[in-house]
Amino acid sequence: MIERTSELRAAVDALETQIAERRQIEREILEISERERSRVGQDLHDGLCQTLSGIGLLAKALKRNLEEDKLPAGVAAAKADTIANLLKEAVNEARGLAAGMYPVNIEEYGLAPALERLAADTAQRFHMNCKFKCASPIVLVDNHAAAHLYRIAQEAVRNAITHGRAELVLITLAASGERITLKIQDSGQGLLKEMETMGMGLKTMNYRARAIGASLDFRQRPRRGIAVTCSFMNQR
Repeated sequence: MIERTSELRAAVDALETQIAERRQIEREILEISERERSRVGQDLHDGLCQTLSGIGLLAKALKRNLEEDKLPAGVAAAKADTIANLLKEAVNEARGLAAGMYPVNIEEYGLAPALERLAADTAQRFHMNCKFKCASPIVLVDNHAAAHLYRIAQEAVRNAITHGRAELVLITLAASGERITLKIQDSGQGLLKEMETMGMGLKTMNYRARAIGASLDFRQRPRRGIAVTCSFMNQR
């Protein structure tokens, strides 16, 4: 009887610990969500809004000069071209921000195209080398799992740039039978022991991995940088 009571207490304690951990992770996810909203708002204010304000001033000045007929045709054309280039930059910046919030439709196009887009957008936005490699077509049967894998890759890339100051990031997706392996390697200055103190980002990645029954591994690369490996069984 005493032994059974002891086992029951141990089971209750384990359950309470799991519940506490889950609540902590949920709180951290909410904090990350709020932090991301703040970051996007700051990016919009400091970047895109400033660019659009500048375009507005240039357009007004050009309009006034054209109305007063003070500009030669060549000068007016050059100013119009400047405005067009600034608009193009603004559109690219808006797309970059949107890509961070809404990746390529994974359900329609698949995980590989979404990761390829992530690499391309990262390279363009941060002016660094970010590549994606996938030797053969890979189709995940679970779109929910694919979305979690994408967010794990996104967080790993963000960590490599923000904390590791990486100039090169390589995202690879490979399959061996039913096992899918996602790997993100960087050439940054980050150290594994420093990553372990980052808290929320790594916990969220681990939470996503557990949610789909995947394993997640962080390793220091031989020369420099971090390798993040997520392994997942592609089964229903």
